[in-house]
Amino acid sequence: MYGYSIGHIGQSITYGFISTYLVVYLTDGVGLSSSTAATISALALIVEFFVGMIVGNASDNCTSKMGRRRPFMMTAGIFIIPIMAMLFHIFDFGSSFNFAYYLLFAILFRVCFASWEITNAAFGAEIALGYDERTKLRTISRVCSVFGNGVAYVLPVYMLELFDTKEAAWEITGVLVAAVASVSWFTSVIVNRGRGVILTERLEEKGKGLGFLSVARNYLELLKLKSARILVLYKVGFTCSYALINVALMYYMEYSAGLSNNFKTYV
Repeated sequence: MYGYSIGHIGQSITYGFISTYLVVYLTDGVGLSSSTAATISALALIVEFFVGMIVGNASDNCTSKMGRRRPFMMTAGIFIIPIMAMLFHIFDFGSSFNFAYYLLFAILFRVCFASWEITNAAFGAEIALGYDERTKLRTISRVCSVFGNGVAYVLPVYMLELFDTKEAAWEITGVLVAAVASVSWFTSVIVNRGRGVILTERLEEKGKGLGFLSVARNYLELLKLKSARILVLYKVGFTCSYALINVALMYYMEYSAGLSNNFKTYV
C-alpha cells in the first residue's frame, strides 16, 4: 500500500511542475511569446487526451509476464529523465525551430506521463482488495500527492533564486523533478512486484484490434452512460481551472504584484 503510494510523489511533482511552470519557462526562459507558449501547452494536452485512450486500452490487453500495467509504468520511469532534460534545455535557433522543438518534447512528456498515470490508476484498483483497502490506498496516495505538489511549487522558484542564470536553473530543475519522478515510479513498481493481473490472452475480441478507431468506439459506448459524462465534465473542468489558477497566480505575482522569488515560494 505504501509502496504503491510512493509513485504519486513523482506523478504530482511532474504534473504540478509542468502545469504551473511550463508556460512560464517557455516565455521567461526560452523567450517565446505567451501565445506561442500557450499553443505548445494546449497541443501537448490534446495529444495526451488521445494517447491516454490508446495506452489504457493497450494496457488492458497487455499479456506481459510482468502484468498488464507494470511494463507501461517502467517505460515511463525510464524515459521521463531524458525527455525532461531536453524539454528544459534552452535553445535559441529561431522561432520556427524553437516552436517545433519544444512542442515535440512537450508532447513526448505528455505521452510519458499518460503512460504512467493511466496505468498506475488501473494498477491501484487491481492490487487493492476491498472497499476499505481502496479507501486507505487513495488516502495515502493523496498525502504523497500533496507532498509532491508542494515540492513542484517551491523548487523552481528556489532554484531561480539560487542560480545566477535562468538557463542553469531551469535545466537543473527539470532534471531534478524527472529524477524524483523516476525513482518514485520505479520504487512503486519494484515494491509491488508480483502483484496485479497477468493475462494469458487479450480481452479484446478477435478481429476488433487495438487501433484508435476501436478505442474510440469503446469510449463512445462508455459516454452513453450519464455517470461517465458527468465524470468527463468534472475532469475537464478541474483540469482547466487547476492549470489556470496555477499559471495565472505565478504570472500575477511576477508581473502585476512584482513579488520576489522568495516571497512567491512562501505563498
